[in-house]
Amino acid sequence: METLHGYAFDETQWKCLGGNGQCVAARKDSRDFFLKRLNKPKYPESSNFSGEFKKKKAAECETWLKRRKAIAEKLPGTGSGNTIKPVEYFREGACYYEVTNMVNITNIPYTDIWKESRVDKARLMLTIAASLSDIHKAGIVHGDLDPGNILITRSAAGHLITKLIDFTDAFFENDPPESIMSKDAWWSPEVAMYSKAHGQEPNPFRGYIGTKTDVFSLGLIFHQYCTRGGNFPKHEGVDYPWQVFMKNDTLSPDEGIEPEFKELISAMLRQDWEERPGMEDVCKALRRMVDGKPAGPVRASAGAMPESAGPVRASAGIVPESAGPVRVTAGIVPESAGPVPVPAVDVGEGRTRNGSFVASAHLHERNSQKVVLEFSDGKKQIMDLALAVKQNFVKQV
Repeated sequence: METLHGYAFDETQWKCLGGNGQCVAARKDSRDFFLKRLNKPKYPESSNFSGEFKKKKAAECETWLKRRKAIAEKLPGTGSGNTIKPVEYFREGACYYEVTNMVNITNIPYTDIWKESRVDKARLMLTIAASLSDIHKAGIVHGDLDPGNILITRSAAGHLITKLIDFTDAFFENDPPESIMSKDAWWSPEVAMYSKAHGQEPNPFRGYIGTKTDVFSLGLIFHQYCTRGGNFPKHEGVDYPWQVFMKNDTLSPDEGIEPEFKELISAMLRQDWEERPGMEDVCKALRRMVDGKPAGPVRASAGAMPESAGPVRASAGIVPESAGPVRVTAGIVPESAGPVPVPAVDVGEGRTRNGSFVASAHLHERNSQKVVLEFSDGKKQIMDLALAVKQNFVKQV
């Protein structure tokens, strides 16, 4: 047996856990813990490092450690219950370690959840959404939601119980990391764009990253809970859901999903984060379903925005007070918006999946980060300017 900071473990039992590091069961003060040895960062302890370079690397490590501890402290709960947050960080040699309470349950595969009753599925989803809502209220993004990070078991009374785990890559909403380490199958469109733009300084999509990215990922997970086999929404020619939007197409839940779940999931999977509901609104819809009532329409709600995004994007659908509110429904241009007098964009050569092209384009009157597009098939759409440029629908002039 080996011992680090009072945690005793079997050195031969380290197991890899994705790209984050290696894990082992440990024991301290007659309690069981989950010990994770992180791959990054590495403290410059070796004699191979010296001078200013060593000081710089050491300072970066200390900044990272301070941020991880601040996130762990701000996360709700004690590290037990439904949210299994880190309870300690420490360094030994060049390696950093993260400690969480051990979760010892019989995990129910997410591919079996579709068999549960409507009410039981709603109650399960509500438990997860409530945990995530509390996390979002603390200004924290989980950042790595997938079915493997939500453990499901059944209580003695037969109710489904959830444990939300793995906060190694969680971050404060106004301080996203340079690289988001979540699994790309569950990326939101904005995380996909942010990741593809990695290395650009500043990253042009930084202001898009917030709690609504978790909403999209959870929408995919809910879809998996509601479909036999735990499937994503089906779409020809793509591997991952976010790729559908890069084709300027729509992501539609499977027809076999119960209507109210389908409506909720559709709202959570909207392309524009501003049009998605916040987690508290997701909870409200699910509470109604648990109570046997119709979920009702799920509307977009304002979410806290990163400070770097600027005042125009401070909350969903709201512009500075002097301009008044702008209501956008289903991506259609409001009649009152009108074109700007002098266009700041020109029409590009990109085409949609059905072959239509942009006939006219202009910046949104009250939000310079969005562009109003009119396609050759008569459809109108408001799109993020950066995405429209990426898809060659417009060119900046």
